[in-house]
Amino acid sequence: MYKILLILSLGLFVSCSTSKNVSCDAYGKIEYLKIPYKEIVIMEPIHYHWEEKHICCWVPKDTCIYYDTLYLEIGYAR
Repeated sequence: MYKILLILSLGLFVSCSTSKNVSCDAYGKIEYLKIPYKEIVIMEPIHYHWEEKHICCWVPKDTCIYYDTLYLEIGYAR
């Protein structure tokens, strides 16, 4: 019984030590680039007539500015 447990635990330790670890330098390196991002969306005015319901709709011109950060993952192979 003890021999079986010893063999199983040895197999567990060996399999964990040989598994691929991506953060290890032997398999390459991963860097993250932070890129500031700005998007400007200009909406033109909308004027719409709905004849069946006798409704006139008007949306004024608007400018939306979005700020965000893009995270780009770069992997270097050795």
